[in-house]
Amino acid sequence: TVAAARDPELAAGLADALTPAVGRGAAHDAAAEAVREAARGGRSLREVIRARGDVDVDALLAAVPDTGEAAAQVDAALADHRRLIEGTP
Repeated sequence: TVAAARDPELAAGLADALTPAVGRGAAHDAAAEAVREAARGGRSLREVIRARGDVDVDALLAAVPDTGEAAAQVDAALADHRRLIEGTP
């Protein structure tokens, strides 16, 4: 969904936050694993990062641009369009 569009920036923020402690390669690997874990578990990347406990997810989110209500509005419009083209109510 559009609401998940902030995930790439959040993953990049995680990698940046981890780089000083573990190095760039390991930080990118950890961020990629967090993304995979979120996808496998059907969880948000925010939840996965928060569960790590070693990174302040709120600080990462503060640095990520917020699309606000626009994301929900676009998701609703896409759902309406999908129902229209599929002929479902």
